[in-house]
Amino acid sequence: MSHWTKVQLQIKSIPALKQACKELGLQFTDEKQAVGFGSLRTAVDYNIKIPNTRYTVGFKKTEDGYAMVADFYDATLRNAIGNNGDKLKQTYAVCAAEMEARKKGWMVTRNRLSNGKVKLSVRVR
Repeated sequence: MSHWTKVQLQIKSIPALKQACKELGLQFTDEKQAVGFGSLRTAVDYNIKIPNTRYTVGFKKTEDGYAMVADFYDATLRNAIGNNGDKLKQTYAVCAAEMEARKKGWMVTRNRLSNGKVKLSVRVR
């Protein structure tokens, strides 16, 4: 029985993904197989190791960037990256926006709101 889920997400910046992993306490690797239920594996281009579980999150190259592939059967994985990867998606989006703004020489501040959302303030110099 397959547990693999392909999550709708366009990863276009590997440096932003690496930064998101660092912020979430996850280990970004170049390993070419993601691991899921029953040690089942699927081919990927990049991998994220999740602490305290053998499950990993993979990223496969697509026409538009990279797609996330994961087996969300494991509660530890879901807690680390959120349901359907929502926590990882949010952190990636924030990191990517910050990196792009800083490339343009803009000042960026980040504030986490009480509802869990993140507010980015960008000031053009």
